[in-house]
Amino acid sequence: AAPSATSRPSARRASTSRFACVVFPDPSTPSKVTNKARRTIRRMRAIVTGGAGFIGSNVVDALLARGDEVHVLDDLSRGKRENVAAEAELHEGDIRQDLAPLFDDLKPDVCFLDIHMPGSTGIEVAQRIGGRAHVVFITAFDHYALEAFEQGVLDYLVKPLQAARLTG
Repeated sequence: AAPSATSRPSARRASTSRFACVVFPDPSTPSKVTNKARRTIRRMRAIVTGGAGFIGSNVVDALLARGDEVHVLDDLSRGKRENVAAEAELHEGDIRQDLAPLFDDLKPDVCFLDIHMPGSTGIEVAQRIGGRAHVVFITAFDHYALEAFEQGVLDYLVKPLQAARLTG
């Protein structure tokens, strides 16, 4: 019977066989290839403006699923208190007026804002946030992206959101 390609022929027979036999060494442990640590993203403190609304509450849920500390700033004019997850802390207030004390107290890593808000724009609010936190815009309007990046925003998410953009 002809040897199969997976069998190991004797050294003498291997030299005359048309099949090649390569003997691999046993894998070493720890291996630099197989024992890589999982990439982790550190836990962050986030403020989600409008987090009591539909889109904002989904952002809150995604951030909580990552293990982040989440604060919601919402005046509840459109959103509902019951939309805010119990693990997130709700701060009732208006981003146009209650920005500085909250940001100075919490020292967030990132703030998620919409471009359109009553009586102001997200661009104006981002300018007022200044260096207090990185800003990520969540909006349905992609035509503001260039202006947003000129203001130094971290990211610009266009609705409908892809969960991977928030979790990865």
